[in-house]
Amino acid sequence: MRRFSLMYLVLGGLTAAAEIVLVTRSTNPGQVEFGPTWTFLIPPAVCGAAYLLARKYPRALVHAIAAPVCVLTCAAWISMIVFAHGFQMALAPVTEPGEYQSILNTRWNLSGDFTTHFPRPIPRDAQDVRFYYQPAFGQGAEIIQLRYRTTPAEISKLYDRFAALKPKAFFGGENDLHMNEPEGMPTTSFWTSGSDDRR
Repeated sequence: MRRFSLMYLVLGGLTAAAEIVLVTRSTNPGQVEFGPTWTFLIPPAVCGAAYLLARKYPRALVHAIAAPVCVLTCAAWISMIVFAHGFQMALAPVTEPGEYQSILNTRWNLSGDFTTHFPRPIPRDAQDVRFYYQPAFGQGAEIIQLRYRTTPAEISKLYDRFAALKPKAFFGGENDLHMNEPEGMPTTSFWTSGSDDRR
């Protein structure tokens, strides 16, 4: 029976240690990366309660109930973390310019006109290259943006090329502001600004 009591302590200690790591990594004090902080106290609390119950009532029936409950609680907790982390990584934005060509070729190759104006590949003389790609999820649209500095002559050439193609021109602002302007339309935010200001 001592082995079961030791198992409750080990499981409770491991989940409590994992909780401390998750909380210290979190940027939001009341929210861990995968949910509210209090939800992560459930496995250590269940294991602690099982340990105290087993100490007070050292019977086989108590362990027959407590052991599966502790194991299943910890297994569900670990599964939730693994699933949530994988889900979050799949939807995480890609900002590494080295991934640009691959994403353009594999994830946007069926998008037709939406990316025909994107350079293939990024010009060798491009400076201060910034890239942003956000996969689509639910009602959230897929976003791809590339920004770089080039020569005034190249900018003038690109401006002339695209001036005839653009349906509208907006200066500053972002999607919500552009939609609410007279004869406005949906646009995007400035994801490659290099700061938290998306305007």
